[in-house]
Amino acid sequence: MTAPTRAAVALAAAAALAAGCGRNSLPPAADPDQARAALRAALDAWQAGRPADAPAGDGPAVYLNDPRCRAGAKLLGYTVEDGHAVHGQSVRIATVLSLKLPDGTTRDRKTNYLIDTAPAVVIVAE
Repeated sequence: MTAPTRAAVALAAAAALAAGCGRNSLPPAADPDQARAALRAALDAWQAGRPADAPAGDGPAVYLNDPRCRAGAKLLGYTVEDGHAVHGQSVRIATVLSLKLPDGTTRDRKTNYLIDTAPAVVIVAE
């Protein structure tokens, strides 16, 4: 490698490093109140038989990832427990779900949900 090529590579590397310095690559921490409201909206939609990612109202789209919902379980009722835990940038909220499973049996299941509120509202069952 010639001296001018080495200098160009060094300059490009320095510019790339400088461009990334001082920037936080993580999204903002989830807002617990917004996370709780989004979880309730998604569970209300599931319980009403609507797609859980299309809650009522003008709020942002909510993406619910719960395998039981996708498998056709019916949500008969739910309780969202008080409080939350911070898990990285997400908020963890505990629930108890009353489900009618596809085989016809009814079960109560304690389920924790990890929720992100930025840049999108994403709810994932643990």
